Amino acid sequence: MKTDKRAMLAVFGEALARRFKRMGVYACMLAASVMFCSFSVNAETTYRISDGDDTFVISSKEDSAESAVAEAGIVMRDKDQIIVTEYGDGGYAEVEVVRAKSVTVKRGGEIRTVRTVCVTVGELLASLGVEMTPAIEISCDRETEIFDGMGVRIFDVEYVEETVTEPVAPHPMYVYDSSMAEDETALIIEGRDGAKKVTSMVKYVDGVARERDVLAESVVENPVDPLYSTGDKSIATLSEVDAENKTLKATNGSEYAYKRQLNMIATAYTHSGNLTATGREARVGIVAADTSVLPFGTLVYITGADGTWTYGYALVGDTGVKNNILDLFMDTYDECIQHGARKALVYVVDTDK
Repeated sequence: MKTDKRAMLAVFGEALARRFKRMGVYACMLAASVMFCSFSVNAETTYRISDGDDTFVISSKEDSAESAVAEAGIVMRDKDQIIVTEYGDGGYAEVEVVRAKSVTVKRGGEIRTVRTVCVTVGELLASLGVEMTPAIEISCDRETEIFDGMGVRIFDVEYVEETVTEPVAPHPMYVYDSSMAEDETALIIEGRDGAKKVTSMVKYVDGVARERDVLAESVVENPVDPLYSTGDKSIATLSEVDAENKTLKATNGSEYAYKRQLNMIATAYTHSGNLTATGREARVGIVAADTSVLPFGTLVYITGADGTWTYGYALVGDTGVKNNILDLFMDTYDECIQHGARKALVYVVDTDK
């Protein structure tokens, strides 16, 4: 078989063309790879760095914000933080330097100074492991913003139920004595303090009692009210009877409780030269009674049943009458005659209250 030379040349030419074409593609690929590597080596990122009131814009080949901050000459201190807040197009980065603040925290006798980037006091305490419970109080609100050099106090709170005994003060009582000057008083019965138990819930702050809420109290010993004689009739004069609460109020504001009210007949007697059955000198403010009804030493308040007259406070210190008769001492015989026998309301004062 005879070969056609022209056909062979054509086949050889096509093969050669295909080879050169492949070499061209490889060359292009190689060139693109070189260009990419060159771009990667020379690529830079632009950083806008905020440090308080200062702003720095730099372009850096470094691939971290920390390196860029160092390259900008910004010195980081203990607990300072770097926060990348935004990335823009073309490798643009927004960087904020958050400066830690120094805060002194005091609790009891312990004082510690910490550096923190926390925003509020509540966040700071949480970071320190301090749990806010009723047993903890702080010197400011939890939402208070932290500032450099701030001081925060933590108080330990404890609630304790306590029972103590407290004195109960007596209330002075008076009977009128017409023989005394108006500004004169004399002690008849000596008084003494009573006692009461008081149970309270006490709030202790760092071991010091700050608040006391009374839960209950009870009288364990009644006071003894001192009894005085006085020439000031206004002190020994009744101004009000509160039958519902069984109290008597004198015009000077003194208030006395009474045990019961008796309906009696009030007669009158005067000086005889003799001492009373209790050895006291007879005077206004001393009355005679049946001691089976009103024992010696009983303090009474005497007023007219019709409200037209008042004898006032008196002490049972004499006897000689029976049943519901009460004999009132008066300074003169004429006063006794004018008084005669009258219906009286007799209030037995409760000296135990």
